[in-house]
Amino acid sequence: MISFIEGAPNKDPLHIDYTPSLFWHDERATETSRRRIECHERHATIGKKRVDAPSSQLTAPNLSSGEETLPRLDASSLDASGSAAEHQNGSSEAESLDDEAESLDDEDKRTVEVQTDRCEAPPSGSGDTERIRLLEAQVKHLQGKVQSLKQARSVRVMDDDKVHFYTGLSKPLFFAILDSIAPVLPKAKRVFPHETQLLSFLMKLRLNLPFKDLAYRFGVTRKTISRSFRMVLQAVHHLCKGLIVFSSPEICRSWLTEKEKKNFPHLRTIIDCTEVRLARHVFSHLDVLYTWHQAY
Repeated sequence: MISFIEGAPNKDPLHIDYTPSLFWHDERATETSRRRIECHERHATIGKKRVDAPSSQLTAPNLSSGEETLPRLDASSLDASGSAAEHQNGSSEAESLDDEAESLDDEDKRTVEVQTDRCEAPPSGSGDTERIRLLEAQVKHLQGKVQSLKQARSVRVMDDDKVHFYTGLSKPLFFAILDSIAPVLPKAKRVFPHETQLLSFLMKLRLNLPFKDLAYRFGVTRKTISRSFRMVLQAVHHLCKGLIVFSSPEICRSWLTEKEKKNFPHLRTIIDCTEVRLARHVFSHLDVLYTWHQAY
C-alpha cells in the first residue's frame, strides 16, 4: 500500500490504491514522508550490507619468494570482485557514518572536559581558611549556648533558691515527690521528661503562668503542657488523697457557734486564706489583699 506508507492517497482514479477522501494532504507532508522512507531504506541497505559482508579477504602477494600471486579471472572471481566492490562501497558509507559518530563523541567529550574544568573550585587561600576557622568557632559557641539552655530547664542543675522560687518546695522534697509519682505517670518522651512535667505543674500552681507561657519556656506545644498538667494532677491526687483527713460531721458541728448552726446547719469545714485581688489602690499602703471573711 504505497498510499498508506507515503501518508497520501493516490490521485489517479484508475489506480488500485485510489481512495476517495475529503481529507487531502498537502505537497509538503507528502515530500516529508517520501524523504523519511528513502532515509529508512538507505539505512536498511547499509545494515544489510554489514550483515552479508564476506568474511574471506583476498590473498596478499607473496613477497618473500619474489612471486606475486594474482587471482584468477574467472566467473567466480568476477562475482567475488563485484561483491567485494559493493562491500567496499557499503563499508565506506558505514565508515563515514562511524567517523561522524566518533567526531560527535569527541566533541561531547571535549565539551564535558571543558565544563568539568569550569566547575573546579579555586584553591582556598589564607583568607578562606581563616573564615572557616571563625565559622567553626561560632558554631561551637552556639552549640554550647543551646546545651546550656537545655540544662537550664533541668532542676538538677538549679540551686535551692531558684527551685524554691519556681516550685515553693525544697530541692530534696521536689525529687521525693518526683520519685513517688513517676511510676504512676505514663511513659514520657525525651524532650519532656517527668522532671520537667512536675516542674511545669508546680510553676502553674505557684506562679499561675499561662499554659502558652509554659509551652514557650519548655519548647513544647500548649496542648502538651495542658495534658501533662492534668496527668500530674491526677498522680498527685492519688498520692496525697490520704494526707487530708476530715473529721466526722458530728465533731465538726460541735465546734460551731449557735449563730453558725442556725445559719449554716450543714457546715462542715471553712477553708480560710482564700484571697482575691479586687482593685489596685492609688496609695501604696492601701494596696493590700482583701479577704471575704474579714467583712463579718
